[in-house]
Amino acid sequence: MKIIICDDDPIQRDFIRACLEVSATQHEFAEFELGKDALDHLRMHDGDLMFLDMGLPDIDGLEVLRQLREFSELPVIVISGDDTI
Repeated sequence: MKIIICDDDPIQRDFIRACLEVSATQHEFAEFELGKDALDHLRMHDGDLMFLDMGLPDIDGLEVLRQLREFSELPVIVISGDDTI
């Protein structure tokens, strides 16, 4: 399974990866701090699941999701520390 993790917090990325690595399923990970980099990657490579932080430093997570939906139906799990989202 190809997992895309887009979060500017390296501790959060490590946590997500560690949680998934304990399963019996083999995973490939691509990790990004910036939404633009994740989108560029996904335009060229496929994925099976994305974890997307809403509070990215370059592009708002909702905008990343809008742009992603222009070319992909990749399942996305939203990550946010903001309890108003």
